[in-house]
Amino acid sequence: MASSTGVHCRNRCSDHPHTGVLAHAIANRLQDQGQHVALLAMMDSPLHTTVDDRATVPVADLLGGLLGEQADDIDTELDRTQLARRIAELPEPLTSFGFDRLARLLDAGTHALELITRYHPRPYKGSIVYFTAALDDPTGATGAASWADAVDGTVHNHAVQATHWRMTSESALARIGHVLTNLLTHTERA
Repeated sequence: MASSTGVHCRNRCSDHPHTGVLAHAIANRLQDQGQHVALLAMMDSPLHTTVDDRATVPVADLLGGLLGEQADDIDTELDRTQLARRIAELPEPLTSFGFDRLARLLDAGTHALELITRYHPRPYKGSIVYFTAALDDPTGATGAASWADAVDGTVHNHAVQATHWRMTSESALARIGHVLTNLLTHTERA
């Protein structure tokens, strides 16, 4: 998976989100191929994840990244089947996916999490820029610290005042964009 995605990522990585595990695997693969990896950044993607098929997530949190502040009015916890039904009822473009497709996507997401739990990384040659969902992690460092042995450089941790599920909200992305802009501007001058 990392091999075929790595080719795609070289050309369009900025257009597609990847979990931290996949980003790490792709970065290693690109380095193996002699490619330069200018930046490895992760948004609240701890290395070690547990999967609980019965776990529920408040719909407002889960849909916050898709609906922004509109999701705040939804105060319910749903299982995957109920969630697929709820998403299918949302405005376009989500309603056009239909219940069956959304249920399959949610099942694929659960399967992907199971694969992630089996990932055993080898050290990446470089550092990681890590963005922690500070509202979920009182220490502000748990997820970032999980990557310490998976890099030969440093894990640079930046707290974002959001939950994991709101890391793509406007305010969270503004913070992330500010950090990355400063980092890339400084790198270009060096």
